[in-house]
Amino acid sequence: MVVLDGCCFIRLVGFWLGYAKVSLWLLKAVEVRHDCVHRAGKNKEDEKVSITKDDLEELVEQCRDLSKSIYSQIDSTKKT
Repeated sequence: MVVLDGCCFIRLVGFWLGYAKVSLWLLKAVEVRHDCVHRAGKNKEDEKVSITKDDLEELVEQCRDLSKSIYSQIDSTKKT
């Protein structure tokens, strides 16, 4: 069990509340991945899944932003 002091707990809650929007793009990316890996590139409706270069670049950028935010939160808790 991990015990957090009050300040660390508040930062953690604030961080996760700020990233509720992450679930939308991340769930969509996981769904598309599932279609590609488990359904041979087709969705549940048996339609071909289309992924563009722009889609991939946007996903990479979103992942980069999320990882930077996570690192920043971890780094700030180390300094206190």
